[in-house]
This record gives sequence, structure tokens and C-alpha cells, in this order.
Amino acid sequence: MNLLDTITQLSHEFGTADFVKGGGGNTSAKTADTLWVKPSGTTLASLTPQTFVALDRAKLARLYDVAVPQDSHARETLVKDLMAAAVKPGSTGRPSVEAPLHDILAGVFVVHTHPALVNGLTCAKQGAAACARLFPDALWIPYIDPGFTLCMDVRRRLHGQKLVLLENHGIFVAGDTAEEIRATYRRVLTALRAEYAKAGIPTELTPGKIPAAPEPITPDHMVYTNHPKLGPVMAADSALTRQLAVAFGGIQLLDERSQKFIREWEVEAYRQKQVTT
Repeated sequence: MNLLDTITQLSHEFGTADFVKGGGGNTSAKTADTLWVKPSGTTLASLTPQTFVALDRAKLARLYDVAVPQDSHARETLVKDLMAAAVKPGSTGRPSVEAPLHDILAGVFVVHTHPALVNGLTCAKQGAAACARLFPDALWIPYIDPGFTLCMDVRRRLHGQKLVLLENHGIFVAGDTAEEIRATYRRVLTALRAEYAKAGIPTELTPGKIPAAPEPITPDHMVYTNHPKLGPVMAADSALTRQLAVAFGGIQLLDERSQKFIREWEVEAYRQKQVTT
């Protein structure tokens, strides 16, 4: 099985409702000179080998040394243009905004998802301490705006870790084989299920606790708040995340500044428009 067939299979495996909602999450495969990444806004379950966007890694690497404007809108426009310039001829689609982060992680394959079982930890007040105890090999990233800013923060902190947990966001898993990806996810989910069981917290949503709208827990919960189909789905997901976070000190919401960035970020507006299911 070639690289694109393998990452397509992984995308379908981790493109279920247990791991992502709507256009959430992204996947990639890479060689020394090319990064194939999921197009922005598409669903993992819908990917085919032909739909991945091929990026020139040498051109993409220019992002790491560019002097970016302080203004967030100007910065994101510059980054979007540089990423577009890295798309290889013959490839179509807009690459996921997390493409540079996929590029810097060690491992042929990368699978990024937002499972409620994981976000019960990453969105909890004591998440960082619990992560250090449960997953000493992981890199924990305190919340930072997604996209370029996140990539540069991870790049500064990264020392070869293949498991990255993002506060109020989700999980990145890198590996050189599909089985390495699967094994890391199994290990993480098994450990978290044990913690929830120890705390007496069910991993299925307790009936009657779904809010009218999703709380601002992660960027995805904000992006899909008003989506006619995904709004209720995200509300249930945020309720489950809140339920699970009790095991680690209770829920931690995104602050007002972070919410403002997500509301005004062109990338998230684009991503929301792409989702039709």
C-alpha cells in the first residue's frame, strides 16, 4: 500500500464521529520533499488519495523564517498566500491551515483529531498536570491561536515528540507506520477511559444535559455553533466534554480574546462554508 492509500485509510478510520465532527481534524503523509495534507473544510471520511493537497516542503519551510506582521489579520493573509505558493502544480484545493504543523512533526503520517474522550483532558483545568502524569512522552501545548501561531509555538517546544496534546483543541499523533498511529491512539484512549472509570464518570453523555448551543470550549465548538446540522451535534459534544473534564478539575473555556480571534478568522469562516454534512 502506498503513502496516499495508507493515509486515506487512516483518515477514514479516524474520520468517525468518535474522533471528529464536520470538517474537524486533519491528516497528512510526507516524503523528504512533499507533504500531502487534507484540504481545508473537507471531512476525513470523504477523502480519497486524489483529494489530498500536495505541498512543496522546501517552499513551505519559508514560513518558518518569514517576518510576520503583528496584526493578526495581516499575518494570516501572508501565511495563507505563502501556503498557496507551496502547492505543487497539478494539485487543487486549499491546504489545511495546520499543514505547517504536520510538516514539522517527525513521522511519515500525522493524524489530528478532536475526540471528546481526549478533550475531557485537554479542556480541563488540571489537564496539563494530568497529561504529565499519564503521558510523559507527550508534548503539552498551552492554548494558543490555531494555525501559524500554533505551529511556531510547537516548533519552538518540540524535541522529537510524536504525541502532542493541545489545550482546548485536541490531539496530534505522528508515526512512521499506520500501526504506530493506531497504537498511540489506543494507548491514549485506554489510559483516559481508565481515569474516567476511576472517577466514576460515564464516557457516554448523561441524558438531559445537552445545552441549547455548544459552549466555547474549542475552536470547532465555536465554528459550528450556528451550523444547522452540526450545531446540535457540537452542543452534545461540548456537554460530553464538560462531563468528562470533571475527572481533571472541571471544564476550562476559551477566554474572550481567543473567542474573538476564532470569530474573526477568515480560515474558520471558509472552513464552515465547506461543510455540507
